[in-house]
Amino acid sequence: MFYLRRLLKGMTPLQIDGYRFHHVPSTFNSAHVSAFLDGSVSFPTLDAAEQGRGVYLLGQSVLKFNRVKHWKVRLRKHLGLPGQRGHYCLINELVNLSRPELAGLAPSLQGFGWKSGGLLQDVYLLVEYFEGAETLDDILIQHPGKAEQVLEDVLLLFRRMLSQGFVHMDPHPKNIMRMPDGGLKFIDFECCAFGVEDLPATLGFLLGYFYHYWFQRFLCLDRYNHVCLSFMQRHYPDQLGDKFWQIYSRFRDEKVSRKTRYAMLTSAKACSTFLKGCPPPVQVDRPNVLRQPPLHLLRPASKGYNSAL
Repeated sequence: MFYLRRLLKGMTPLQIDGYRFHHVPSTFNSAHVSAFLDGSVSFPTLDAAEQGRGVYLLGQSVLKFNRVKHWKVRLRKHLGLPGQRGHYCLINELVNLSRPELAGLAPSLQGFGWKSGGLLQDVYLLVEYFEGAETLDDILIQHPGKAEQVLEDVLLLFRRMLSQGFVHMDPHPKNIMRMPDGGLKFIDFECCAFGVEDLPATLGFLLGYFYHYWFQRFLCLDRYNHVCLSFMQRHYPDQLGDKFWQIYSRFRDEKVSRKTRYAMLTSAKACSTFLKGCPPPVQVDRPNVLRQPPLHLLRPASKGYNSAL
């Protein structure tokens, strides 16, 4: 774990019940962490627990747990060998949360720990808990009539994210939080890409993926296409070429593995291969926004939804 020294340098080391932690003293509650590790207190879960994986609320902190099982993966992660980027793991999230590009759009890092002795296996990450925030999924279930308004806010969030130099690789409604002040932030940074230069491919991924996972539950395809095209014409008119439409259509209509989407955004060769599996440009549906009435004439009056950004 020596390769993590640079990331953990500004944190305070602490031993807790055979576990080694590095933490930010002003935000880290060692009593809560100790009680979680020894099982003396049952803390509420924030997501459905899976075998070897869980997310828990510890006071004002979110504790994420992951058990690395296969010995080859444990060895690779223990030594920091290449080949693990783009995978979902808490070490990747630690690395990503330490990047300055995430400023203002991510929870703060509070601590990182692992079980002492032997190859890396049990890993723990503590991050800030957004008190009073709601996921967009919860908001849309409560206010389904606000789907277009929520979508417009998310597209502006994507624009800000790109301007800061990173791409969240799993931007679905449960991973985007509406803060008490109305702003939006991401959670779950286990898989991110940085320094991506292929803008049409990135925009095609973001807008297509967000519909497939799973905004299609809340808004019909025609209206989703219309809102996205309006956004693209306002902010990225020069990117509305064949490449954008092909990638957008494939991500919108198909399930694409995280390994494939990460490679597609970070490798020109992988992107070229991905394009070969997309619908030909002549077969891609390209809605004409000019045929649609203005959004403000279609949207009902706002009730009970804070849309301030």
